[in-house]
Amino acid sequence: MIRAARTFLKLPFSDMKTVLFLVGLIPIVEVLLLSIGFKRTASLIWNPKQRSSLADKETARLLKRHARLMRKVVRVLPFGRCLAQSLVLGRVLQSKGVSVALVFGQSKADHKLAAHAWLEYQGKPVNESAAVAKKYVPFQTPVLTTES
Repeated sequence: MIRAARTFLKLPFSDMKTVLFLVGLIPIVEVLLLSIGFKRTASLIWNPKQRSSLADKETARLLKRHARLMRKVVRVLPFGRCLAQSLVLGRVLQSKGVSVALVFGQSKADHKLAAHAWLEYQGKPVNESAAVAKKYVPFQTPVLTTES
């Protein structure tokens, strides 16, 4: 935990704000998902009218940086399922002017059905590796999108 605090203190101020936002919002979203369900939680967090307002180069840098911050936050938190992570990261990216889509996928291995949620930008995973698309078959259309 001390190492995590040291790493946090070395971050630029804008990244510190993002990390604090992620740490604060992920548990709230987890509780909301459990108590009021996905549809109502998404309606509180997701902004479907957000339009992308950044240049491609700036967007790519922003996506990479925020996905990296989310991975660091999740390693420290004792909770934060893929759905809560994706909703929160999607909200952060929307607030920065990036249009993303929330995608659900399913996988069946050894007669067990598994589900997963992740964000995509222009059809490419944001908070997961490209291997996710190979392991999980995405639903026909994204669950939530923003206008682009």
